[in-house]
Amino acid sequence: VYGVRLPYLEAKGGARRVMLPDGSTAYLRSDVATYNRTASDLPPPTASNLLNAGKRFLGAPYIWGGLTPYGFDCSGLMYALFRAHGVTLPRDTPQQFQQGVTVAATEMRPGDLLFFGKGGRRGRIHHVGLYAGKAMMLHAPNPHRRVVLATLRSSGFYQEFVECRRIGSR
Repeated sequence: VYGVRLPYLEAKGGARRVMLPDGSTAYLRSDVATYNRTASDLPPPTASNLLNAGKRFLGAPYIWGGLTPYGFDCSGLMYALFRAHGVTLPRDTPQQFQQGVTVAATEMRPGDLLFFGKGGRRGRIHHVGLYAGKAMMLHAPNPHRRVVLATLRSSGFYQEFVECRRIGSR
């Protein structure tokens, strides 16, 4: 599953032996897994890396609490994308909203996080998406839709925009 990290034990032929959470071991084909010694070896969270990774999940189902390609919710998608690039965000939208720095709407760049809520900044932050540039956002909208790349205006959240936040120095 996307973003899973398993301890690497050894290479054998075209496979890598890894330790599973229950302590047993398994072999993964070298062509289906990436080997990184540390989190700093992961690809950096550039706009291009985040968006390309996110586009792999277009059409994935929305599942509340979902963190995998089998189903994501909005914050689970952001959590998975950033984690796969060496940045661990909090799991849920209100806590993700506390990360990074505020960016003026006129300064938004691809890879920034867009936050939405009822009642503005003082209200409940309930949705997050990844800005893709050109007024587009990658997000997992709701249980009736799948992961999509949509214009901000057609996203269904435009009127609830609260803030853009930048994670890292991208």
